[in-house]
This record gives sequence, structure tokens and C-alpha cells, in this order.
Amino acid sequence: MWSDKLTRKTKLFKVFTVIRESPIGLFSNEINDRLEDIECPTVFVALQKLKKKGFISVSKKKDPMSGGNMGHIFGINCVAVQRRLRTLEAEKNNNPKKYLTSPLMREIVELLENERTGFTPAEIYITLGKRYSQRGVNASCVKLFNRLIIKKSPFSLPHKNREEGLSKSKEHNYFVYGIDRESVFKGITRLMPASVKKSLMLIQSSDKIWPCWRLTRFTNISAENLARWFKDVFYKMGIVKFKTFGNVSYYYNSRLPEEIVSEQMANLREQSRQWRLNITELGRMFQERAIYIYVEYLRLKGYDIKTVEGFPEKTPNWLNKKTRMKYLVQKEDENGYVWKEYMNHVWKFNSEPVDYIVFVRDKKMKESRVHILTCKRDVSRRYGVNYFTTFIGCVKMGRTKKGHEIPGFLSGQPVFICSETYGKALNNFNDDVKGQAGIILTMSELEKMVEDTGIVYPREEEFQELVRKKEAYDLYSNHEDVLLGNKTVFQMMKERGFKVRSNESRQIL
Repeated sequence: MWSDKLTRKTKLFKVFTVIRESPIGLFSNEINDRLEDIECPTVFVALQKLKKKGFISVSKKKDPMSGGNMGHIFGINCVAVQRRLRTLEAEKNNNPKKYLTSPLMREIVELLENERTGFTPAEIYITLGKRYSQRGVNASCVKLFNRLIIKKSPFSLPHKNREEGLSKSKEHNYFVYGIDRESVFKGITRLMPASVKKSLMLIQSSDKIWPCWRLTRFTNISAENLARWFKDVFYKMGIVKFKTFGNVSYYYNSRLPEEIVSEQMANLREQSRQWRLNITELGRMFQERAIYIYVEYLRLKGYDIKTVEGFPEKTPNWLNKKTRMKYLVQKEDENGYVWKEYMNHVWKFNSEPVDYIVFVRDKKMKESRVHILTCKRDVSRRYGVNYFTTFIGCVKMGRTKKGHEIPGFLSGQPVFICSETYGKALNNFNDDVKGQAGIILTMSELEKMVEDTGIVYPREEEFQELVRKKEAYDLYSNHEDVLLGNKTVFQMMKERGFKVRSNESRQIL
């Protein structure tokens, strides 16, 4: 019988004795360690025999052992097994890295511990030599974070900082993982663009509020990065705060007292309002100047174009039906033929992306055509293929973005007037084998048209004064006295002969 074989001299009895004398359950390797004279395979066979005959209890599933392997827990009874399971759970909470069973997880933890900085899953995937799949690395990072073994950034990294050449699947979240919070922040700092770093340093080292336009001027940070990093990242981390009034956002150190914030905000809002008025006026005059030069140039080239008195400032709006009908007249020739025509040929069409429409008639060929214009008001921005293709697409479809019908679009001539184009890409795109999609005119080309024809914009002096004022504002914004808070930009400009309003010169940045 089995009971006769369970004697003190047998190996089976020795294995049973180790289990019986332990107050908690044991893994097979722990039992083997206490029986130095018995080999591991023998211990395994003995455990199976004891389990089969009901002399010991065994856990239902395998659990992680120290070192990463999995195994069952053996105890003299169910109480001993459960006691070990509770002890094991506490040990896993105190030292979870000790019980990692996945080789990939162990390598990720080892990498993060050694580097002491944060990485995205894609960076970890590359660093490990692509021995694992990108999906596997991402899933392992998520599991390690859920088990509280590693830390994760509270936001997903803005996509322009994601690694090139890797999967952009939604399954791969571009969080930053590190062994601790300090490492995560180091990883974030390492991955953020230079303009973002500079802007963050300005805000954290200053006791002033920074309007978005000042940050853009000092650090060249884009509006896109301001929104992505400062509103979606740093604000959520609690290191930067912001307030938005109108279309202007104001950023400041989260540790700045609220009374200081309120005081500075009052000054900055007024200054921002005045500056927006100046920029709006400059943009409006840029647009009016562009349409004036373009129309006068066509007239000199032999085209018949009627305009209203006070053109270009008083150009009527095509989208206003009552206004449009004022200029529609009925005519009759000597043969009794009756027709209607407009006594004005240049119209505002303020529906993005179309700004003006011009009805053009060739005096010699007696042919009519509609020129459809977009005049970009931002005189400091360069424009590329993306905006141009949007404009051309709307013209070809005969609809603006808001759905307004563009008159004469089937025979329309798209005209894109802007301050400056970005590189050669736009012109290369426009001059492809299919022919030119539209006319592109920059500020320099408008100036050449003026030089060649002698066209004089009636408010040219006022326009150039606004241009000089803006250039001076940009220049003096970086002056030492302004940066130190000793003077305002407007005070600097007034000292150098520029006309500024009295309330502008008193404002403190």
C-alpha cells in the first residue's frame, strides 16, 4: 500500500515532510532547495504522486515565482496554499519587478532603469533592436504601467514629435514611459521642439504674463505647438496656466499669485486690443492696395473694368443682393435688343477663400471673363501648396467653404495674391505639365507691376507708414529696456518718431 511506502527512509517522505512542516505553501523550486540530496526531477515526480493520492493540496493555476518563471503552489492543505497566495500578492505589490514573467517586460524595465529618462514605445522598440513587435512593446508598456512598475506621461505626445517610419496605428499611443516621474519629464523635455523648450523656460523663469503673440515673436513657436504643448500638455501637468480673451491666449507660471495675474492681464488686454486694431488696419489696406494695383494693371493692358467712386475702399459686396441690384441696369440698342449688365465690375466677396471677384472684358477681342481673387492679409506669413490647392478646389467646384456660389467659376481665372510664397514648392506645383492652375502674385511681383506701369495707390504713404510701424514694433519688442520692463514697446516707438496713441505709450508690458 501507499502508506507503507511513506516511511522516513524514502525520498517521497522527505518531500512530504518539507511541505508538512511549512506553515505556508511552497513552489517546487523552494522545496528542491530544502532537499539538497534530491534532484529536481525526483522532487517533481514525488509531488505528482502526493497530489494524486490526496496527501497535499495544490493551487488551481500557476503563479509567478521569483526570477520570472511560473509554477503551482504546494501545501499540506488548502489553508497553507491560500496563506502563500496572500503572501505572494503582498510581495508582488512591494516588489513587482521581481515577479515579471515576460522577457520583454524585464528588458523594458532594465532599459528604463539604466537610462533614467523617458521613452516612447516606438523608441523602446527601436532600442531593443526590433527583436519584438511594435505592438508587443506597446502592450507591455501598458501592462507595466497598470502594474505600477513604471510611470507614464499624463498625455499623448503631439504627433509631430512621433518617430518617422513607424506604424501610426491608433493601437500605438505615443505616451512617454519612464521608471519614475522624473524620468518621464526628462523624456518629455528631450522630445519637445526647441521653440517649445525656449517658451517654457521664459514662462517658468518670469513673473510676467506672456501673450501668445509675444511668445511667437521671441521664440518662433508656432500657434499649433502653443496649443498642443501648452494647452494639452503643460497645463494638464500643472506647470503652466493660461487664460483666453477673444482670440488671444495669455500664458503664465502656475505659481504666479492671482493678484499679479489680474493686474497684468488688464494692461495686456488693452495693449493686445490696440495691436490687433493696427494689424487689422494693415491687413485691410494690404488687401485694398492689392486689388487696386491688380485692377489698374489690367486696365493699362487693355481690359474694360468699371469701378465705383471711392474704389478700392468703397468696393460693394457681391453677397449683398440689395447692394448688387443697385448696380444692375437694363440697356437697349438701336435694334430694340434689351439686356441687363452691371455698372460695376469689381466686387468684394468675403467668403473664404474668395476675397474679390472681377468681371474683365477685353476691349479688342470682346471677350469677358471672371477673375477670382484671394488676397491673404497676413503680411508676415509664407504660403504654400496646401492653401493654394484649397483655393483652386473651391474655384473649380464653384463654391466657397460656406457654400456661397462663385459667379462665372466655369470660365474663372484664379488669382492668388499673398505676401510671400514658401520656397519653390508652390510655383513648381503650379507650373506642372497640365498647365498653370492659377496666377500667383507676391508682394515683390506687385511692386514690379507698380514700377513697370507707374500705378500709384492713393493711400500708399499711409500704407507704408503702417508697414514701418509694424516692423518697428517687432524690432523694439526685443529691446533690452522692454525685456526688463523699463519701457513699453510703444514708448520706444514714440521716442523714435512714430505716431502712437497716448494710452498706448503709457501701457506697461
